[in-house]
Amino acid sequence: MENTFVKITNLTFKRDDRAIFDNLSLDIPKSKLIGILGPSGTGKTTLLRLISGQLKPHSGSVHVANQNVHQLSRTQLYKLRRKMSMLFQSNALFTNISVFDNVAYPLRERPNLSEEVIRDVVLMKLQAVGLRGARDLMPAELSGGMARRVALARSIAMDPELIMYDEPFTGQDPISIGMIVKLMKMLNDAVGLTSIVVTHDIDIILDIADYVYVLADGQVAAQGHPDELRKNPNEKVKQFMQGLPDGPVPFHFPAQDYAKDLLGES
Repeated sequence: MENTFVKITNLTFKRDDRAIFDNLSLDIPKSKLIGILGPSGTGKTTLLRLISGQLKPHSGSVHVANQNVHQLSRTQLYKLRRKMSMLFQSNALFTNISVFDNVAYPLRERPNLSEEVIRDVVLMKLQAVGLRGARDLMPAELSGGMARRVALARSIAMDPELIMYDEPFTGQDPISIGMIVKLMKMLNDAVGLTSIVVTHDIDIILDIADYVYVLADGQVAAQGHPDELRKNPNEKVKQFMQGLPDGPVPFHFPAQDYAKDLLGES
């Protein structure tokens, strides 16, 4: 793809003897919203951690903004991460500080920003997610959906060039989902943000994504524009996209024979 912002080349990553990714290659173009789909356990969240440098691959490379993430020094990686942001699946809010201070936290790492500027930015980001009035609440006082929206406000506080969303729609009511979708599209279209969205919400991502990858068995099982994926003939892709219980993707994690296991036989 042209104007690639994230380039993953021949990536292999293992946990113990199990390969999560096996020679995986994909490109994330700049200023586009890219969906990452796939059954549970295919490493979608792991992929985001590899992109951000939290994990290191066994082989292959990850380039972000033309920099090889895993060859950078700690100082260089920290500088690159200023261009990235991540909406964690768990929200990762600090439980002992207020909503306001959670959103202000990354801003206060910049010594050149005054408290007046930080206050204005925090209120703007909270306004964008509909929670300016909740700024003095503590995380324990928030519903799950509200906590996700606070985490979203924090993730856009620094106006990053790349934002990675890990299941952004989980626990949200339809109105909140509509607001998040609108904000995601606005950030991409208006300010040229590059977005990677890991999700199981197939219908939503096919409606908003510019391009979608489907991961399975450690590789890209399918890719293309949403309309292309809807028509993809691959049986694994069809099973996942249509939510079919029977197909080439097994429901059970690999295990020994059930009857022998119950009898305690090896």
